Amino acid sequence: MPALAEAGYYVIAPDQRGYGSTTGWDVRDLRSFTLGSIASDAIALLEKIQVRTAHLVGHDFGSFVAGAAALLYPDTFRSVTFMSAPWGGAGTRTANPDPELAKLGRKHYQWYYSTPDADRDMHDCAQGVHAFLRAYYHMKSADWPQNRPHPLTAWNASELAKLPRYYVMDLDTDMPAAVGKEMPSAAEIAANRWLPDAGLEDDLTPKRILPAPLIDSPPPQGNVMLTIEYLIDPARADEFRELMFNESRRSRLRQGALSWELLHDINEPGRFVEVIVDESWTDHLRRFDRATASDVALRDRRLAFHIGLEPPKVTRSLMETTVRGG
Repeated sequence: MPALAEAGYYVIAPDQRGYGSTTGWDVRDLRSFTLGSIASDAIALLEKIQVRTAHLVGHDFGSFVAGAAALLYPDTFRSVTFMSAPWGGAGTRTANPDPELAKLGRKHYQWYYSTPDADRDMHDCAQGVHAFLRAYYHMKSADWPQNRPHPLTAWNASELAKLPRYYVMDLDTDMPAAVGKEMPSAAEIAANRWLPDAGLEDDLTPKRILPAPLIDSPPPQGNVMLTIEYLIDPARADEFRELMFNESRRSRLRQGALSWELLHDINEPGRFVEVIVDESWTDHLRRFDRATASDVALRDRRLAFHIGLEPPKVTRSLMETTVRGG
């Protein structure tokens, strides 16, 4: 996104309905989630921000939405780019392979996920959600030695049955059972650097920490720098650093920050400054909507270190060197 913005494009990356903090849809009516319904959201968004034409990029499931949107609204979308999941065109690969797969004792995960039981299977799994997700992401990663991607010759049951069992599952198992057989060892979990255990323990329930700031004249462009000044007992500085480096940094970047730093005052050992850079004022406001219950708990833990008489000082600045034409 920054590269496209630097090239002069206005780039938008909205959450699709059902993701993030989106509202207005009904989980009891799956017609709310047809490709046509989701594609119409893109049109509604563009109308809201008064954009008449756009180039469309879809990633993974978004590729199918992008394809549908480009077909349904050709006057709006001037081009379409598919990433990760190629789109075969209208009406392709829509046949349910499960009847034939069932004869081989298998079922496709996408059709399993569309059943009412799937949600309950995962939320109430015997091993617990944490262990389920650990096994699930391990089995889908390059850490699992049996992951050996190769092209299939056709979209049919015999070819699909060659896929790993997290993708084309055994007929009589749910997803937690399918991946539970490949739970990584304690040593493998300890060696994992791309998904530490802390990342599986977060409570991602949306929860606003503070109201978004209001200003009279929001900057139309340029990076926004947020600084938060903490006064810490020097004797607890190492504890504070560990919390900030291991958890606060990850939290800020997950919310969408462009960069994160922690500064330490050389002349005042107890003064630390957290520096968060957002790509724009809009991105800065968007982070307030991405806060979770874990973020609220983390904020309380950060504040517990602060010994100043007043709350930590917060400053928001426009980085003038990032303003185009500045």
